[in-house]
Amino acid sequence: MSSEIDYFSINENDDYVVNEIRSQFAIQASEIGVWDWNLITNEVFYSPESLKILEIDVNESSFFVRPESWDELVHPEDKELYFKNIQLHLEGKSDHYETCHRVLCKGKYKWILDRGKVVARDEKENPIRIVGTHTDITDQKEKEQILLETFKLVNDQKNKLLNFAYIVSHNLKSQSGNISSLVQLRASNMVDDDEFFSYVNTVSNELTSTIDNLVELVKIQGKKDFDREGLRVNCYLDKVLNILVDDIHKSKITIVNKIDENFIVNFNKSYLESILLNLTSNAIKYSDKNKIAFIEYSKELIDGHSVLVVKDNGIGIDLEKHKDEIFGLYKTFHANENSTGIGLHITKNQIESMGGKIEVESKVNEGTAFKVYFL
Repeated sequence: MSSEIDYFSINENDDYVVNEIRSQFAIQASEIGVWDWNLITNEVFYSPESLKILEIDVNESSFFVRPESWDELVHPEDKELYFKNIQLHLEGKSDHYETCHRVLCKGKYKWILDRGKVVARDEKENPIRIVGTHTDITDQKEKEQILLETFKLVNDQKNKLLNFAYIVSHNLKSQSGNISSLVQLRASNMVDDDEFFSYVNTVSNELTSTIDNLVELVKIQGKKDFDREGLRVNCYLDKVLNILVDDIHKSKITIVNKIDENFIVNFNKSYLESILLNLTSNAIKYSDKNKIAFIEYSKELIDGHSVLVVKDNGIGIDLEKHKDEIFGLYKTFHANENSTGIGLHITKNQIESMGGKIEVESKVNEGTAFKVYFL
C-alpha cells in the first residue's frame, strides 16, 4: 500500500484533514523537521524530515526517544544557552523557545535552528507537551562566517591603509619640513655650505631609512603567498649570531642556546632570519649594563604549536603601561638613541603573514621573553 496521501480523494468539506495535509506538504517542501516532546512520559517523537536532518537512521531512532540523547549531541560550547532558552520557555518566561546550536551528526557538527512552543499545560500550569521544528542552517552559518572573515579582512586592510597613509604623511612631511628649514637657513646665511650639506645628508639618510621601512611594510601586507620550506632554526640563529658578533662581544652578553637541533619550522627563510635578527638585536640594545647579561633561546610546545622563546634579563618593559603598544609602529619605550619603533612592528607582521603569532612577557628590571608561535 502506498504511503502517499491521495489529496483529491479527501472530502473538500473536511477542513481539518485538508489543513493537515497542506501542513505536511509544506513541511516536506521546506525541509523542516518536526519534534514533539511529551514531558509526562519524557519521550520525543521525531518526524522523518527531522531524522533526515540529524542523519539518524530509522533503526536508530528509538535511541533518541529520550531528550537526554539529543542533549548529548549538542556542542559543549552551545549547551549553556540551549538549556537556558528552553528552560525560560518551560517556565513561561518567554513566548516561545528558539536557539541556534551545533549538533553532532554522524561525526560532524551541523548548525540547527531549533524552535518550539508549549502546546499543553496541566491545571497547575506545568508544561506537559512542547512541539517544535528543526532547520538545518549549516550553509547559512558557513556563508555568514565567510562574510565575517571577509569583513574583518577588509576592515583590517582599511585600518592598515589609514595607518600607512598617516605614517607616510607624518614622516615625509617632517623630512620635507626639515629640508625646507635648511634651505631657509642657508638662504639667510645662518649656516655655511659645509654645515648645510652635512645637515642635508643627515636628513637624506633619515628619509631613505623611512622609505625603506615603509617599502618593507608594503611588501609584507601586500603579499598573499609566501615561499615556505622546512628550516632548521639553529642554522638561522647561528647566522644571526655571526652577524651580531661584535655587538654581542661589546655588550658582554652570554648566549644560551637550548634549542634542539631537530627544531624545524615550515617558514619563509628571509622572514625567519629577520625575526631572529630583530629579537636578538633588541635584547642586546636593551640589556642591563648592571648585570651579567644573557640571551636564552629555547623551544616550547604550547597547545600543539612549536614555540620559539627568546628570553633576556635586560631592563624590561612596563606592560601595564605599554602592553597594547609593544608592536605598534614607531613605538619606543626607552630613551635609547638607536630605537626606531620599527623592528617589532615588522616582526609581528612577518609572523602573522605566515599564520603565526607573537606574545611578550616582561617585567621592569627583570627582563623580557618573546614567544613566537609557528603555524
